[in-house]
Amino acid sequence: MSFFRKESTVRRILSLNPVLLLESPFFVVFLLISASPFLFSEPVSGYEAEFIEDLEPIEYSHQPLSSYSTILKKVIPNVVGIYVGSPIHPRHNDNLSLLEDDNIRSGIGSGLIIDKNGYIVTNSHVLLKDDGNPSEQITVELHNKESFPAEFIAMDKATDLAVIKIDKKFETSAVLGDSKNLEIGDIVFAIGNPHSIGLTVTMGIVSAKGRTNLGILGYGGYENFIQTDAAINFGNSGGPLVDAEGRTVGINTAIYSKNGGNIGLGFSTPVHLVKSVAYDLITYGMKVRGYIGVLPENITDTIRKSFNIPSDLKGAFIRKVPENLPSHKAGIKVGDIITKINNQPIESAEQLRLVISQMEPGTMVTALILRLNRFITLDLTVSTLGEQPIQLRKKSLPHVFIAKLNDKYRKTFKIPKNLEGILVVKKKENASPTNVLQKGMLILEINDRPIKHLKSVSQMLKRGNNQLYIWFQGNLQFIRIFVD
Repeated sequence: MSFFRKESTVRRILSLNPVLLLESPFFVVFLLISASPFLFSEPVSGYEAEFIEDLEPIEYSHQPLSSYSTILKKVIPNVVGIYVGSPIHPRHNDNLSLLEDDNIRSGIGSGLIIDKNGYIVTNSHVLLKDDGNPSEQITVELHNKESFPAEFIAMDKATDLAVIKIDKKFETSAVLGDSKNLEIGDIVFAIGNPHSIGLTVTMGIVSAKGRTNLGILGYGGYENFIQTDAAINFGNSGGPLVDAEGRTVGINTAIYSKNGGNIGLGFSTPVHLVKSVAYDLITYGMKVRGYIGVLPENITDTIRKSFNIPSDLKGAFIRKVPENLPSHKAGIKVGDIITKINNQPIESAEQLRLVISQMEPGTMVTALILRLNRFITLDLTVSTLGEQPIQLRKKSLPHVFIAKLNDKYRKTFKIPKNLEGILVVKKKENASPTNVLQKGMLILEINDRPIKHLKSVSQMLKRGNNQLYIWFQGNLQFIRIFVD
C-alpha cells in the first residue's frame, strides 16, 4: 500500500433526476451531458491531493469465500450519498429524448472519499442544475447518517468526473487499486445509494474491459469503461466499483437499459483515469490534457486494402496532420499507422487519444510507426490540448496567465535558447498596478527550486512571500510576490 502523489503536471449511472435517453435498436443509454469542460471554484491553494493506493494484483484462490463482509466493512465508510437541491434538466439533442418524473425534486447520487481531508469524487451529472452549472446546495450523507454541506471544487466534462469537499477530516480514505490489473471474470462489488434507500452493495464480475466508442460521454469524451453485471441503478452515479480485496477499481458511471432498470450492463470509469483527473481537480482546479495534433481513425477494411496493411496489424491510422503542431514537427505523415507510444501497444484511434491525453504536456514520447510497410520511430513532444495558457487560481500567481515555453514564445520575446522555464503570456485587465509580474517574464525558479513542469507552479508556491528568479527583457533578477 502506498500514497499517490502525482509529481507530473500537468456515463453515467444517473441519479434520481430527469434523464436523457440515447436510443439504439435494442437499448437506451441513460446519461447527462454537462455544459462546459471546466468549472472552477477556489480550493485551498498549494494543497496537493494525496490518495491511498494498493496496486498489487489480486491474489487468486481456489477456496471460495463464504462471505465478503470483513472486506466490505472497511470499504463502506468511504462511500457517501449525495443530494443536490434542485432538479437537473439536461440540454437537448436531436438524438436524445427526456424522461420526465415530476415527483423528483432533487438529484441523488453517490460519491467516494478519496482524500482524508474531506475530498469526494463523484460524477459531474449528479451535481448539475438546469443551467449546466453545479448546484449551490450539495449535501453529503455519510454511512452513519451524519450530513454535511459540500463545496464544489471542480469538474471535468470529458470524463464526467467531479470533486466536492466537506469540512471534515477522516482517519483514512478509500484504497485505490490498479484497474489495469483487472481480468474478465474477477469478482467486483458496486456500492452506492440507489433510489436514495441508503448505501447498498451488489456483486458481479468484470464482464469486459476497455469499452470505447459507446457514445456515452458524447463528443470529446474519453471512454475506456469497465463493463460489469453487478446491479447498478439510479442513484449509483459516482459510487465505487470495488474488487474482492476491497480496493476501488472504478467509479460507476453508466448503464444500458430498455426501461431504466438494471439488466446487467453497467459501465465504470477505471480508477487509473479517476486518479489522474481527481488529482488535477483537487490540486490545480482543472484537468490539462496532452495533445500531439493528429486526426486518427480506426483501420477499416477499406483502409487496409488501400494501403496494403497486414491483416493482423492494429494501430491508429493517421488521416490528417495539421501544420505546426507536434506531430507535424516530428515528421508524422498522412497514411502513417501509430502502433506504439513509448512501447505501449496502440490498437485503435480511441486508445491513441486516451493515452496521449493522460500525458504531461512537455513530455517527450517515442512513436512506433508503420509507413509504406516499413517500421520507423519518431520522437515528439506532447503539447497542451488547444495550446491554451493555464489560468492559475487567485491564491497562486496572481492575475496572470502562464504557459510552457515553446519556440513561438521564445522567438516573440527573444528569450535565449539556454533558458528554460514558465512564461507569463498575459496579464489580466483587472490586475493590480502593484503586481510585479509582467507579460514576457520567464520564471526560472520559485523559492530556489527550478520549475520543471507547468502545473508544478501551484505546488512550489507557499502562503506569504515567495522569491522568483526570472528573466525579463534581457536581465536576470530576483523578485518577490505575495500569495494570499
